[in-house]
Amino acid sequence: MLWGYDQVSDFQQLVVKGYANYVLGMNEPNESSQSNMSPQDGASLWWQYINPLKDEGYYLISPACTNDQAGLDWMAGFFSACSGCQIDAVAFHFYSTNATDFISYATQLHDLYNLPIWATEFADQNFSGTGGQASQDEVYAFASIIIDFVNSTPWMEAAFPFGVMSDLQGVDTANALLSSDDQPTSLAYNYFG
Repeated sequence: MLWGYDQVSDFQQLVVKGYANYVLGMNEPNESSQSNMSPQDGASLWWQYINPLKDEGYYLISPACTNDQAGLDWMAGFFSACSGCQIDAVAFHFYSTNATDFISYATQLHDLYNLPIWATEFADQNFSGTGGQASQDEVYAFASIIIDFVNSTPWMEAAFPFGVMSDLQGVDTANALLSSDDQPTSLAYNYFG
């Protein structure tokens, strides 16, 4: 992943022919607390550092915006500014307590860009500032809906639940995929078998 401006040097040193199969664009560029850039700056980074990697055999996945109107607006600006770019799939991040909203958002992106979709982060998480977090049972129900959707939707190429770490960085611990002793949780087994 070319996370943003701060990572360009490391990205150039590491990402060479044969290093990997996939390259991901910027991390939540529509968020001031993340890679924080305009769609035009995102397109510029893409053209300079990511687009040429198509010729090296990489599969190129768009920047991943948040699941809100700001994310949709940023992505529309990016696709407009990056006309002619090589983009093989569209990525997004999803944090909400409604799994059907995940399905709707993924479908909206697919319908807009007619490309395969990747959810490169998602969790049953309420960041709205109102209402509570999901119960553990609700997190399992959320996971079940997402798993069924991903497994039955051909254009949904990849989905990565957030939480394969000891520190969930502000995400509700009901979403944890690792226990305190760094072993997979039962939720992790639900997602990964």
